[in-house]
Amino acid sequence: MAKNLLKQKKISEDISSKIIRGVYTPGSRLPTYEGLQKHYGVSYTTLHLVIQALKRNGFIVAVSRIGIFVNEFPPHLHSFALVTPLGLRDNRFVRTIKRIAFEQNRVSNVKFKIYSDFEFYVDNQDYQSLLEDVEAKRIGGIFFLNTNAPLPGAIVPFNKIPKVVLSLYGIPGAVKIGMDGTSFVKKSIDRLVAKGRKNIAVIYYGNFSPYYDIFPNELKKRGLPVNKHWFIKIGENVESSAGDVVHLLFNTYPEKRPDGLVIADDNLTERALSAILELNLKVSADLDVVTHCNWPNAVPSILPITRIGYDAGKIIDICINVFRNYYKPGGAKKISSTKSPTLSVLAEDEIS
Repeated sequence: MAKNLLKQKKISEDISSKIIRGVYTPGSRLPTYEGLQKHYGVSYTTLHLVIQALKRNGFIVAVSRIGIFVNEFPPHLHSFALVTPLGLRDNRFVRTIKRIAFEQNRVSNVKFKIYSDFEFYVDNQDYQSLLEDVEAKRIGGIFFLNTNAPLPGAIVPFNKIPKVVLSLYGIPGAVKIGMDGTSFVKKSIDRLVAKGRKNIAVIYYGNFSPYYDIFPNELKKRGLPVNKHWFIKIGENVESSAGDVVHLLFNTYPEKRPDGLVIADDNLTERALSAILELNLKVSADLDVVTHCNWPNAVPSILPITRIGYDAGKIIDICINVFRNYYKPGGAKKISSTKSPTLSVLAEDEIS
């Protein structure tokens, strides 16, 4: 029994590998049952079990009385994994990426399977589920989004599949997408300066402490005053305090408060803007506001604010291109030397 299962697995891996390498191209016809039986030296029953497994994993389509065909949309080119860690289900950026991935699932032949509670531990359920899908070749690439640093050895089972990572932590062998935070800082300040604002405050999220240095430096370059008490970090998982911070900054005499505000993370936007309304401050008169966003999922507001952010759709496009290029001749070596793509921000009036 065990010997027969091993033989089935070996044949299945051989056929799926030939499909991945392009020996059998999408839509092409495989040899007949008789031809495959003869080639692999197995019984009809054994081959039938192999064919059923390949169908379940998305590699082939069997048409009764006609033949066996390679799926027009085989998994290595059309089925990918989107991996996010525990505790980020409500994060706006993660939700935006998931929304775009779901949209891909709906309107195209690309399917993203989402693992929402992933951690690099062998007893993590999503880790085991991803490992099982990788071993069965049901997915053709992995996008690690905001995941923690992998434990030694935990990434090894995923070494032979293309990977993209967007996180503070790199992953060995993965193409890392960079986010140009400096472009957000510069564009935010320039938009406020263009509206005559000089006294600028910033509230930012815990993960982005570099803002504490970048914002003051860019203000100094423009000859603007720097008040370090106006650069306020909001701790992780306490986004609700953004409203309290706005009250502290603006609930004072006009000459002592900022006239420009940058909300550097869209997880803080709703509560910060609510506080501005509570204080009866008039945007465009008392102050101007720039807020970070993730296009196309910008935080709605009745206030005349400026939104600046990254095009999340381009992130998904980068992933798909990396994954598909990996399977082209010599693609694996090319990807290992690929320069990390970096995304710059766009304001609302710059989006095509």
